[in-house]
Amino acid sequence: MFGQDSSQILYPEDIDRLCAVFEAVCDRYRILPDPEAALDLAADLVRLFQSGMTGETALRIAAEARLTEPYRLAG
Repeated sequence: MFGQDSSQILYPEDIDRLCAVFEAVCDRYRILPDPEAALDLAADLVRLFQSGMTGETALRIAAEARLTEPYRLAG
């Protein structure tokens, strides 16, 4: 786990991890940094991280799952 309390504070190493996942998912799904989809992705990553999901692979998989069609239709 990164930071001292991932549910409250994001430390520089936490931000670095989230940025790496954000960039990887944006590259894979061709999401530009400006549109609403990118903002939604960033917010999802922070929520996932603060709920205790701190591993880069787990964050990437969860973020990508949220971008799939069944999730979008259900959510």
